[in-house]
Amino acid sequence: MELIPTFRSSQFEHVRAVQTAIVVPGEVPHDRAHLKVFYPSGVPGSTPAERGSGMIAAADGGPFPIAVFCNPVNIGAEFHRWIAVALARRGIVCATFNWITETAGFEVLSPGLGETGPFAPILAGLEALNQRNGPLQGRLDTTQMIVGGHSAGGSVALLAANAVELPQVRGVFALAAHQASMGPDGPAFHSLQSTVPVFMVGGTHDGVIDRSRYRYNVPEGVGWNPVKRTFDESLAPCDGRHAYALVAGANHFSFADPDDDPTVGRAFLDNPATTPGVEVRSWAASAIGAFAASGLGDAGAGLEFDELLTHRIVAASARR
Repeated sequence: MELIPTFRSSQFEHVRAVQTAIVVPGEVPHDRAHLKVFYPSGVPGSTPAERGSGMIAAADGGPFPIAVFCNPVNIGAEFHRWIAVALARRGIVCATFNWITETAGFEVLSPGLGETGPFAPILAGLEALNQRNGPLQGRLDTTQMIVGGHSAGGSVALLAANAVELPQVRGVFALAAHQASMGPDGPAFHSLQSTVPVFMVGGTHDGVIDRSRYRYNVPEGVGWNPVKRTFDESLAPCDGRHAYALVAGANHFSFADPDDDPTVGRAFLDNPATTPGVEVRSWAASAIGAFAASGLGDAGAGLEFDELLTHRIVAASARR
């Protein structure tokens, strides 16, 4: 099912994407990643040149702020196209990426784990598109950025909220992600001294996080919600701009589309979802879009975001 969410403040009907390769840290053949960059476009095929090339000009307006979305380990960027489209409809150009790295002798599709992260090479790639002849030439505002991710990609995104080398970040969202690590007496939660708003989302039926508790020496039968604990223990208060939502009936892969692919990731650990994935993603697309637009200065989107935190699908929410 094609998810095309609607928003009160959506600005753009048409969304297109361009693709490009970028140089990333690593040895050949792991020194390249591939970006797919979604943007609001004009009406496709309006000119003979567009009909022949398939390259559709960006919509009027802009330059447009950017977003970078980090996928989970071994989950391709295409599983989160719904988020990129939702942001592009808001007038936020969203870059997704596929980056294969070698870790402990295995090749994995990575969200950019490691000290360097994915952001410097992706920003360089976006700036190249901004300079190069093409649909996005001169249309990107790389001084304003939203960062998001799912699962391990969300953990990478959360680090961007703490990164002094990314002053252009205006907001961070993380789906089914946390900052727990193994401490001397059980799980420890890294401090994130973020001065930008952070939106953290979890699901009541997340089996992947629950069945990964052994990594942090958390015994069975003990309550374990590291998403909420990251929100409570890692984030410093931010005048109520940080937000947390626990989605009723959502599992770990409710935030991917499709949400039932058994060939990738660790879906075999998940619990059955009790809320249809399309409903979870429709709410999440609206909430993420409103959060991102609010972080970029849209006061009306902030009010919309407040309403979405009280939606019937939200089992619990909090602000800091």
